[in-house]
Amino acid sequence: MTTTLDLAAAPVLLRAANIITQHGHATGDFNPDSGGYDIPGAIAEASGISPDDWDDTAAGRPTLRDYDTAADHETALAEWKAGRRASLAALRTLLSHLDGAARPEDMSRKELIERISLWNDHDDRTPAEVITALRTAAEAVTPWPTKPGP
Repeated sequence: MTTTLDLAAAPVLLRAANIITQHGHATGDFNPDSGGYDIPGAIAEASGISPDDWDDTAAGRPTLRDYDTAADHETALAEWKAGRRASLAALRTLLSHLDGAARPEDMSRKELIERISLWNDHDDRTPAEVITALRTAAEAVTPWPTKPGP
């Protein structure tokens, strides 16, 4: 992961929309070998973490044995945690947009992923709907500068 990523919800959602636009929309899996990304997978990728991180094992979590120094490991772990937090914030933002009655702030990681995945995997869901939902949710939380008065 790189620390240059903007990890606010809106940029993450916009990058996720671009990932699905570029790689295609998938249902039923985070990042299948072919066929693109579903929403949780695209959001993970847009946050600098692996789509496999949504598994309970946190497959992408940096381990000390993969780094030359403890300091390098701590830096990588901090970046991974920031990406994980950002992806969860983006999922919560999107779910709030999709279902105004939902209470995503009270949901676990697993519940968020299940709710978003159910929406993503709906039989009639089109890639255009998914991309539009991601972009619209991003726009809803983007603080636009106000125009100066007349």
